[in-house]
Formats: sequence, structure tokens, C-alpha cells
Amino acid sequence: MAVISTSRVGDDLASLEAHFQSMEQRCTNRAHTSKNSLGWTTTKTRVFFDAAYECIYIGLTLGAKAIVLRTKPNQGFTSSKRSQWPVTIDAMFPGSEAGSISTHIFWCTQLFSPYPLQVLNQLVVVARPIVLPVILREPLHAQLVWTLVQHLHPCGSTPVEHWIWSGGHAPCTPPEDWTSVPWLALQSLYAPVWAAVFMHNLDKGPDAHYDDMRSFLAGYERALWPAVKNGYAVLAARTWPYADDQVGSHAAALAVWAVTIHDVLHLPPGELSHEIKCAARAVPSHEEENAVSVAIPIQVHLKRYASRRACFGLGCGITMQRNDGKPFQVCGRCKIARYCSKECQKRDWTDDRQLPHKVKCAALCRLLSQPGGGGGGVRDTARLRSDRLPASFPPAARPRRRSGHACAHHDGVGRPPSRVQGRAFANHGTSHG
Repeated sequence: MAVISTSRVGDDLASLEAHFQSMEQRCTNRAHTSKNSLGWTTTKTRVFFDAAYECIYIGLTLGAKAIVLRTKPNQGFTSSKRSQWPVTIDAMFPGSEAGSISTHIFWCTQLFSPYPLQVLNQLVVVARPIVLPVILREPLHAQLVWTLVQHLHPCGSTPVEHWIWSGGHAPCTPPEDWTSVPWLALQSLYAPVWAAVFMHNLDKGPDAHYDDMRSFLAGYERALWPAVKNGYAVLAARTWPYADDQVGSHAAALAVWAVTIHDVLHLPPGELSHEIKCAARAVPSHEEENAVSVAIPIQVHLKRYASRRACFGLGCGITMQRNDGKPFQVCGRCKIARYCSKECQKRDWTDDRQLPHKVKCAALCRLLSQPGGGGGGVRDTARLRSDRLPASFPPAARPRRRSGHACAHHDGVGRPPSRVQGRAFANHGTSHG
């Protein structure tokens, strides 16, 4: 990770190529295999960094204990039981955080491999509060948008540099041989998939806010508009050489972006096809477009609210990533609010404001206990509570004597759990799914 995170510029590639060629000549192991021997015409630098990024991607995603699978608020990132890299958040950002992220974006713009974008996608999933502010800075923002355009519209008939960009010119220049880069030449159909996955996590991944998509789009709506529509058309066609059950969801993710861009640009209704509208709304037919239940937006809001990996304390907001990867204690009644310390919980419980958690907690419990309409509705959000609790934690409905104060891990009537209960939750909080 330290090697691929080292800051690079375009002029470094020539010296790196000479370095790798010299290393290959000195190598005494003549049994090694490179992608050149498989008929892929590429440089030694590309071969090395493609392999390095693939290793990082596997380290982040492979196995049941992979760090990208530990995205629920009750799961800590650091655990001695995982015994798998990376064991800490800091290990993913050697050197400075901003420097590491900017280097990943640089390698994304080189278009030599799909893995730099996939690694950046996993970093967004794991450490969004760290990554998102950096990728929204210019010129990194423009470079990342440019990369997504190349993935969504690879080898297209319309030159990317002629599309409308903020400032009147494209932020990057593609490599001279970019149309013959092996992964694009052989797997161009999959390029929109990787862009769609990244854009979906940017919109709805862990710790996502409602305005994240529009913040990313700001100033680049016209550059992304034709690319997103093209990417959707490729995915919706489903002309795949390999089976992929997730293609439909990837197409729906791009449809959501297309609808949002269409609304932001105030384009005529005819610019957006009915197919894209239906895919974005997950509505199978025109007759059901108005079949909307009030429970659905409540469910969506509660899911986002419950997935926040940050302290709910008023004026705190520290994230799990800044808390050494350790999970926060959770309110034992609503099973949604979580706090980094007892002080934050006490302040949030009785704070002198219109909606302290003492009031909000009861409302959340009533919402979560109500049966909902519209295909499951609010009733399904009860899983937000039950799925996140270990079996040893006392149920909220169990009657207990009321206490004069409440703290993190309090049960359904405000009584703090015993020390044994607290330890049981701590022991399970980093392993329970």
C-alpha cells in the first residue's frame, strides 16, 4: 500500500519504466510470468501497478473477515481476531490521507487497469468521512469525474474531450494508447459496471448523506449526463459474455444518477426515457408509478439514520474511523443512537432543546414497532434493531425497574445494563453481523 500510495506525476512514468526494465534484466528467476507473455502489449510499469492494486483489492475484499464487510455501526474495524490486513484504518492511508487518496486518483486517470477505481471504491465504503472531503477538492474532483466518464463511455464514438466540462476543457488527457489498453479492449462491457458500483456507494453507501450525490455532481452535470445514459444503455442491454446477477442493480444505480442529473439541469422531459425512470424508481410498470406509501420514505430515512457510524452526541459527531476503528455503544431502547462516551449520551438524552433523545427515542420505538404498508414499509425497519444485537443483550421489551438516569446501553425503559451485559455487547459488537 505504501508503494502505490507514493505521490506520482506523469513525468515519473518514464523513470519508473526504466527502473522496472532494469529490474527485469537483473532478475535471475526466468520462470516468472508477465502479462506480456500472455499476449498483452503493455509497459512494465502498468504490469507492476496492476498487480499491486489487484493485491490491495483482494486484501480489502477477500474472505468473511474482510474489512469492507465490516460496515455496520456495531462492527469495529480493529480486531485482534481478524488477523487480516488491514488491521487499522491508518494502514490504508500510509503517509498523509490526502496524499494517498490523490495518488489513487492519479492512477485511476492512467486507465491501465480497473483496480485503482475498485480500490478507491472500497476506501469510500470503509472510510467515507476521510475519503469524500478529499475527492471533492479540485482538481481531484474533476479528475475522478473524468475517470468515471471514461469507464461509462469507453471507446465511444463521441470524443470525451469534446464534451462540456467545467472550465471548457477536459481535466485530463488520456494515454495515447488508451483505446488498446488490454482491460478496456477485452472487457469494455465491464467498465460501466465498475463505475456504477462506485457511484452507487457514493450515493447510498455507509455514512452517506442525502446531498452527497449532488455535491459530487456540482459543476459536472453536463459532462456526466451523456456518459451515465450510455453506461445505463450498456448495462440494460445485458449482452454479457459471463453470467452476472447484479447487472440489473448496477443499471438501476446509474438510472438514479441519470434522473438526478436530468432534474438538476432542468432538461426537457423527453430527454429522459421512460425505461430509465422506471429503473430508478424500481417500478415494473407505468400503472404502478403512483403506488407510493408514506412508509417508504420513513423507512429510507431510518435506514440511513441507523447506518451512521458516528457519535449521535450533540456537537460531537466523531466517526468510528477517528475512534481507532472501535464501535460505539448503542442505545438499548431504540437500538439506533450510538455514542462515543457516557458524557455524550447523557448530554444528548436530556439536552435543553426541542427534541432531545429522551423524546426522540420513544418516537423511534413507536415507528419501528408499527406495521407498515407499501410492500413491508416500516415494519421491515424493525430489522434495523434486531439484526444488530447479540443474543446475550437483554430485549428492550423485558420489564425492568425504572432508573433516574439513562446512559448508553440502557434498556427499553431507561435503565443502564449491568457490567456483565456491557461486556457481552462489547465482545460481540465486532463480530455480529
